Amino acid sequence: MKEYLLENGLLPGVICKYGPNRKVTFNKAEMEKIAFDEEQGHLSNLFKGRLFRLHVGRWIEECIVKDVATHPVDQELMFVRFERHIPGKMTVVPIPVSISGLWGCPGYRKGGQVEIGLPTVKCEVVGDHIPPPFVVDVSNLHLENPFGKITLRQLQPLLPNDGTVRFAREYSLDEEVVTCYDPKVLGETPLPHDWQDPNFIHRGGRYHLTYTGFWPKQTTRA
Repeated sequence: MKEYLLENGLLPGVICKYGPNRKVTFNKAEMEKIAFDEEQGHLSNLFKGRLFRLHVGRWIEECIVKDVATHPVDQELMFVRFERHIPGKMTVVPIPVSISGLWGCPGYRKGGQVEIGLPTVKCEVVGDHIPPPFVVDVSNLHLENPFGKITLRQLQPLLPNDGTVRFAREYSLDEEVVTCYDPKVLGETPLPHDWQDPNFIHRGGRYHLTYTGFWPKQTTRA
């Protein structure tokens, strides 16, 4: 059934949590325009960091994207799982992070590398609205030893004043969100020998690409 829906331009999904599971379908092309907002880019961080209002029959479901199944190579969605957001109940949402003021950043102008250490920040939301992406001003970020940094503590003023949103409790306020460093001074740390690329891991095992002739053949191994 899933393959039939995909072949006919429909994207299967399910809405769960705080109520009965509802199986739904979407226009696949329209949903992919939202999910992949950059040409040749990966799945947008904002896709999981926003509130969707889904019209299902006579119902309007307010949801966030909890899980997405995508093609390992192409910009193609295969399945989307939504979770309901109920005001007064806590929902953990990964809010995207972007930067502004790069051209005026003192560390960058001195040859430093400005890097986003946390592309998304998990937030616990209990209010009606999901907060917008965090836009971090780096115009006062300096090149320090070993590196300059902006932490979650400095992002606290970006949270709503009504207390309906806070950073996830797994973080400390000293978490580094944006850093500025000299790549010639800061050495590289090799990856552990047992490191595995998370982009090739899925519930059934791992994706492996083996080349036969001109085209890669995708296989799955547990």
